[in-house]
Amino acid sequence: MAASPSHPRRLVVPQSDPWSFNVPARRPRDWLDEWWLDGRHTAIERTAPASPSPDVQHAAGGSDGTVPTTGAGQEASQADREPARPEEDRGKEEIRSPEKGRGAEASEEGGAPQAGQEGREADTRQEGCDPPAGQEEGRTAPVAAGVHVPRFQLVVGRSVAPVLLLLLLSVFTTGCRSSGPEGLALVGATVIDGSGRAPLRNAVVIVRGTHIDTIVPAAGYKVPRRMRVVDVTGKWIIPGLIDAHAHVSRWALRRYLAFGVTSVRDLHGAMDSILPLRAEVNLNSIAGPRIYSAGAMIDGVPPTYPDAFAVDDQRQARRAVDSLVQAGADLVTLYTKIDPELMRAVTDEARTFQMRVAADLGLTDAVTAANLGVRSIEHLSGIPESASRAADALYAAHRAGFFQGWTAFEKSWATLDSASLQRVADALVAKRVILVPTLVRHEIYANLDAATTYTDSALKAVPRAEIERWNTAEMIQRAGWTRADFEAFRKSRPVQDLFLRLFYMGHGIIVTGTDASNQQLVPGASEHQELQLLVRAGIPPEDALLAATRNAALLIGADSIGTLAPGRVADLLVLTKNPYESIANTRSIQYVMARGNLMPADSLRRGF
Repeated sequence: MAASPSHPRRLVVPQSDPWSFNVPARRPRDWLDEWWLDGRHTAIERTAPASPSPDVQHAAGGSDGTVPTTGAGQEASQADREPARPEEDRGKEEIRSPEKGRGAEASEEGGAPQAGQEGREADTRQEGCDPPAGQEEGRTAPVAAGVHVPRFQLVVGRSVAPVLLLLLLSVFTTGCRSSGPEGLALVGATVIDGSGRAPLRNAVVIVRGTHIDTIVPAAGYKVPRRMRVVDVTGKWIIPGLIDAHAHVSRWALRRYLAFGVTSVRDLHGAMDSILPLRAEVNLNSIAGPRIYSAGAMIDGVPPTYPDAFAVDDQRQARRAVDSLVQAGADLVTLYTKIDPELMRAVTDEARTFQMRVAADLGLTDAVTAANLGVRSIEHLSGIPESASRAADALYAAHRAGFFQGWTAFEKSWATLDSASLQRVADALVAKRVILVPTLVRHEIYANLDAATTYTDSALKAVPRAEIERWNTAEMIQRAGWTRADFEAFRKSRPVQDLFLRLFYMGHGIIVTGTDASNQQLVPGASEHQELQLLVRAGIPPEDALLAATRNAALLIGADSIGTLAPGRVADLLVLTKNPYESIANTRSIQYVMARGNLMPADSLRRGF
């Protein structure tokens, strides 16, 4: 039986543990770090793997990530699709924010303060504004020490070497410009930095540009000059939240930010839409959370979604991985029709490029997937297949179709005993597999027959056109779900919570994910539902918050997000209530900071 949740252990990965941030070294880059100038143009040299095999089937259509349809995938090469990638290191070194190095610097501060929220600015007086001696009209400009001087004379007012002259003048006059604040100081809040350490009370957080510069106690600390100061006394600061299982749409971007989600891990989308959207957001062209994308998932034949890679042998499976690498995907997603033979080929090829593999399992059980090198298991999939004595019936249901497989999978949980669940949990912990349980999906889909599912206030954030596209009633009809099915789904929910508790007590790593924006799953809002469901399952609020911050960053392999520390990116939330007292307090968002931009949450929510 499960250990009692009344005696929870704290899920804190010690910093001395080399695996605590044991992310693989950065895989080969698509862009070389060499720039050369020949006087006429700048060229960037690019490297790419060999073109994907024409055997790899990839439909040209788009996906909205909602109701699965069945159809054979169409052939399409990814060789000509190479969207711009965020400049983020995936190794143990600090990760630069995506907008750095792309010629699109993010704004160094938020918009104008709202009424009643204005921050004061420290002294902004400029010094040293007297012109250099001798720099008068018609006279030769003096040159600073160490600056190379051409053999011709530089004469102010004439056309000799005008470009170099302007550069020199800019050096002399930079100090005379009237500049605004050089950063932002959040003063007086309790900082929960996401590391698992005790909160720092009455702290000062200094942000310069897109990164955190300083986190120190406020007592005795003098805020640097030329800072915009925001008084957040009595508030709580936490890292920006991460949704590690999402299907991102353009309409959802602002919703994610409004609910405090500053990074998302997208597990499937049409290659010609999700990767360009990732580039737009990560280059700060449009406002939204950082996007880490798997591109299109890899599935069997025929694929559940027509825009997935459809493979039916190991050669095609390897070529699908090659295509994803060439296109610039951040990870690989496997879907329900991938059997152990195909999975072995995918994980082996992904290992070559140091790509992480996530799996929504159907024809492969969870323990087998872990042994083959899958990094994360989504939706608690494959666990009943590992624990059940009737696994063959589950595999047959998965072969019959998506809804048949999901229905049998959900119902099977109620038949599992605690000893079998403990055995599977121990095996997954031993292989260091990370679970993304998406409890919010299990909970909502188990209650699709309840009227309250359709009256949740969070649904007000979803455009009417999107709700019509969801067409949840039609999905229920196609799935063939009845009231008896929903009752069976609800009966399985406590067993799913029990397994998660066993995995947690064994020091397994749990990460928040929501499956938004599928039916009834609201982008951003569902992240807070997931946190509450984790706590209801027996995870302490402190560790539930880690699942949405540090643990999620560990899974993604981006150690510059998920925690607050000098040098990390400035993605954080200012809360009006303590999230350790109640995890529901993560909803009490006053400010959202993304890439150093401080935005009032109310202004982000205005209009929906």
